[in-house]
Amino acid sequence: MAELRIKNFDDELLHELRTFLVSVYGSTYGHLKRFVEEAVREKLEREKQKLQQQDEELHLKVKKKHVKLLIWLYDLNEILSPDLINYIRTHIGIDKRTIKQYLDFLTNNKFIEEEKLISYPKRRGEFPTILYRVNKNRIKAVLSRVGIKIPERVETEGAKRIRGIEITPEEKRLFELTIRDVAEYARERYEAGDSLEEIADKLEDLGFNFSKSQIRNFIRSVMRYERRN
Repeated sequence: MAELRIKNFDDELLHELRTFLVSVYGSTYGHLKRFVEEAVREKLEREKQKLQQQDEELHLKVKKKHVKLLIWLYDLNEILSPDLINYIRTHIGIDKRTIKQYLDFLTNNKFIEEEKLISYPKRRGEFPTILYRVNKNRIKAVLSRVGIKIPERVETEGAKRIRGIEITPEEKRLFELTIRDVAEYARERYEAGDSLEEIADKLEDLGFNFSKSQIRNFIRSVMRYERRN
């Protein structure tokens, strides 16, 4: 049989339990163990049912964009709110209500948990800078319950170089972005409502440094090409 020791147990609660057992059974021997086991079993069952109900409700709310976001987060241990917001803006939407909706989805369902408040927002309407811990077990459990398997991690070119792993020609082809790809991405973000400055920032995150005038020319060139074709 297993032995359970609990530190800092509530003295008043333990005294009340012992008093009750003595008054009913004349002794705590054998009965204290039974009471604790039954209480733990009942509490555990309630929590399991509660979690199952939450996951069933969550299943109804999970969309494809939620799944992509959770899979992306799963590869991280921690994340700063600006990086998370940048992902939402790039892949989901730039509207502040949309950003808040997805942040609430992650925090309310405990996919991310606040570790530290870094700074308060500088201007009204902005988001504070927060360091979040990614709850990988929660993400994996919920995705598996809705029938989604997390794909194996694919290392980036930079990560492979750091580790000294040889990059195959096929991998190199997939890693490289052409100017045409950049131009199409810029046009896509511009049509989604991003400013030239926001597009420049996102391209910089991808490793490209272009001025706003260059980005404007990219967008115009793509539009001209599509009109001709």
